[in-house]
Amino acid sequence: MRAEMGEVAVRAAKAVNYVSAARFEFPADADRNFYFLEMNTRIQVEHPVTELVTGIDLVRAQNRIAAGAKLPFKQKDLAQRGWAIECRIYAEDPANGFVPAPGKSKRSDFPTVRRAQRRRRLRRRRSSGLLRSDDLQAGGVGR
Repeated sequence: MRAEMGEVAVRAAKAVNYVSAARFEFPADADRNFYFLEMNTRIQVEHPVTELVTGIDLVRAQNRIAAGAKLPFKQKDLAQRGWAIECRIYAEDPANGFVPAPGKSKRSDFPTVRRAQRRRRLRRRRSSGLLRSDDLQAGGVGR
């Protein structure tokens, strides 16, 4: 199903002469039928997940396209290797309709990249905008 979704996405992009990075969304039902939902024509905030499993720097690739250069790879060269996960922390109150719940960050403890790599030889990327004692505000993190 994943390969078929990829083929549909490539055909759709070609049909509208689109030549940059994009994300296609296809919800699927229990019978493995999938349906086109949308095409996002910008780099997504989740792009590091794709970069980790493909080894492709999507921002660099998009900049090359914008500069008129050809990409050094073809669609058939792309493959998923491994897994990646992204986690987001929201300052919301789930008991109150998920309204913003501003306050102070008391602790943020993430495994170090070096420790994780030593244990399992993992490729790790950690991006965080949250620091200890940050003010968690409705519009984001403040210092």
